[in-house]
Amino acid sequence: MSINKKAICVGMMTCDSYYYDVDRDFLEKENSTASHIRMSAGGDATNVSIDLARMGFHSCLLGLIGNDFHGDGMVKTVTEAGVDPSYIIRKPDVETTMTMILYTEDAADASDRHCCRNEGGNALLSETDITDEMLQGADHLHYGSFGPLKSLDGEGGARLLKRAKALGLTTSLDVKGLGRDFTKLEPMLPYVDYFMPNLGEVSDLTGLTDIAEIRDFFKAKGIGCLCMKMAEKGVYMTDFEEEMTLPTLAKQEEIVDVMGAGDAFCAGFIAASLLGLSLREKGIMASLCSKNCLATYGASQWTVPAEELAEEAKKTAG
Repeated sequence: MSINKKAICVGMMTCDSYYYDVDRDFLEKENSTASHIRMSAGGDATNVSIDLARMGFHSCLLGLIGNDFHGDGMVKTVTEAGVDPSYIIRKPDVETTMTMILYTEDAADASDRHCCRNEGGNALLSETDITDEMLQGADHLHYGSFGPLKSLDGEGGARLLKRAKALGLTTSLDVKGLGRDFTKLEPMLPYVDYFMPNLGEVSDLTGLTDIAEIRDFFKAKGIGCLCMKMAEKGVYMTDFEEEMTLPTLAKQEEIVDVMGAGDAFCAGFIAASLLGLSLREKGIMASLCSKNCLATYGASQWTVPAEELAEEAKKTAG
């Protein structure tokens, strides 16, 4: 079922290659093997856009990739997933960002992985690539994610978010585990309705670990809502009128892969916001999306309609 709400996901697009059961010392060998290899479209903005499309929203992906083999695969994959690819920017002098994700044969759990990527188009996407015409008519802009978007993070990203809000869009922003610099993040925060980092990212950015101090810190920066993912400790949320910590819904024995779980959470929170759910219901729906992602291999391979997730979130919230 199609939902008459349009979300634009700006930022990270990567072509992901998963290698399973790799020898831990493979770099010391001339040749090595993996039990199997799988390729998929990835990157935070890509994952969120696919998740939203599969939930039934009009989801647009806006990122920069090359006119190359891997870029072709990216466009094909997201289009087949139901994402609107019309805002994807392709340039002949740009290399599509790629990520190699390696799971060793003795990996302790699903989070025991090693990633390597080139900067590629993610680092070259700029404010001038994104016009007001692209933003007009949309309901939400998701910035996914602060860190690797070197040409957009900072003042350019702040102006983009400000333009989106002036056009009537709500906004959200996630953080990636690379290239974090709070001096670039700070000017963007007053234009963010939903700030959705994890606790480790917040601690790296601010030096803070106490939740009350973190809450007060970001309240002073002007964000609308802090939604902080804390892995097995659940999620802390506050709109600075009410606050709560919700438990994680994923059971450890059901987790097969952690790739994309944080992005699934973001997609669920955005979806719940577009559907007008309460703060508690938003957190529960987001956690349900993350739970579904954790139970599947690869990012954005799960499919559950938004209406079904929202109904379950409402029942769980009581």
